[in-house]
Amino acid sequence: MTHHNRNKIKLMKDSSKTVALTIAPKLVETWRSWRKHQKNLYRLILFESQ
Repeated sequence: MTHHNRNKIKLMKDSSKTVALTIAPKLVETWRSWRKHQKNLYRLILFESQ
């Protein structure tokens, strides 16, 4: 393996880390709002069925 290739791989690893760090908070945010939505939906269904 040449030095150039090693640098390329390191760069790829770094950029994938950056991408993961960028995406993770968005995923968490989406998941949280979805959970909240589910709870509200559940309450609404219970409320309507009474």
